[in-house]
Amino acid sequence: MKKRYQDTSHARYLTFGCYRRKHLFSHPELADLFIQKLDQWRKEHSLHLWAYVVMPNHVHLLIHDPGMDLGKALSGLKRSFALDAMEWIPVKYPVTYSELEALDHGKTVHRFWQTGGGYDRNVFSDEVVRKAIQYIHNNPVKAGLVQYAEEYRWSSARFWLKGIPEPIELDIPESWTS
Repeated sequence: MKKRYQDTSHARYLTFGCYRRKHLFSHPELADLFIQKLDQWRKEHSLHLWAYVVMPNHVHLLIHDPGMDLGKALSGLKRSFALDAMEWIPVKYPVTYSELEALDHGKTVHRFWQTGGGYDRNVFSDEVVRKAIQYIHNNPVKAGLVQYAEEYRWSSARFWLKGIPEPIELDIPESWTS
């Protein structure tokens, strides 16, 4: 995993994808499971989740991480989810499971996530935070999955556009509430 520049005064915009860009999250059960794991991760690490979307083949998160080792924590989220997902996929979708095979040091393994750290950047200002939230929420609309961002089930758009905290609660940046 690449080295992350971490400044706890800044939000972090993260993107990571499914192995070989497979549309693994097109299975609602997997998207729901990821949302559950995301909420559990948010609570366990006391981090502030400002926005998210689970797209068919990737995830976007906007978080504020007060003092945690983000690389280690993010690996924990992805690993925990992948272990559960990889128990479910071969039972329901054995062909998909076979497509997730990879060689790792001469050993056959199955991967859920694309290798590498994904995309990661610090977000320095309220204006950039707002643009990142808008970008995250418009992903399903741009991809033609829904007409309006708040219609997409695996997104924080309903929270920001309608005040509905589902499927999980979010945090509001402190500078916006003072």
